Amino acid sequence: ARLFRPIGPIACEPVSADGVPAEWIRSTGRELRRAVLFLHGGSFICGSIASHRTLAGNIALSSDSRVLLIDYRLAPEHPFPAAVEDTVTAYSWLLAQDLPPGQIAVAGDSAGGNLALALLIHLRDHHLPAPAAAVCFSPAPDLTFSGASWGFNSQKDLMIEEAKEREAVRLY
Repeated sequence: ARLFRPIGPIACEPVSADGVPAEWIRSTGRELRRAVLFLHGGSFICGSIASHRTLAGNIALSSDSRVLLIDYRLAPEHPFPAAVEDTVTAYSWLLAQDLPPGQIAVAGDSAGGNLALALLIHLRDHHLPAPAAAVCFSPAPDLTFSGASWGFNSQKDLMIEEAKEREAVRLY
C-alpha cells in the first residue's frame, strides 16, 4: 500500500454489500453514476480495504467513477470459494442499487484480478448481465504454474514470487 500516493482528495463511506464489508470511494463533493467494483490483491490471504484504499481512490479519480472496494473473505480461514462468493454477492448488490451493468466496471490487482475473471466466468455460466469492462492488474490466472508466462515474467513482475504464490494457492 505504501507504493501508492493519492492523486487527489477522496471521500470514503463504509457500506455493507449484502453482508460483504465494503467502502464506497469517490472524489470529494461529487455524486457519480458509474461504478467500479474493485477487488484487492494479496494472494487470497491478505489485503483489505485499508491496504488498497489509496489505489482504489486513484482509480475513482482517474475513471471519474465511484469505486466499491470490498473486504472479501481471506484464506486460510475462508478457503475457495469464499472470495468468489463474496465477489458475486457484491456485484449482485451493485445491480440491486439500480446500477445498469453498462455503468459498472470490475477491476482487481493480483488475486483481485483473478477474482474479476472468476466473476466474469460466473456471470457467463449463469447467464447474468456482464459489466461494461474488466481490468486486471498482474493477475495470476494460471494457478497450476505451468504456463510459459511464469518463466518469462518472473524477472518483470515485481509483485509475484512463484514459491510464495504456490503456498498462497495451497492455502486458498
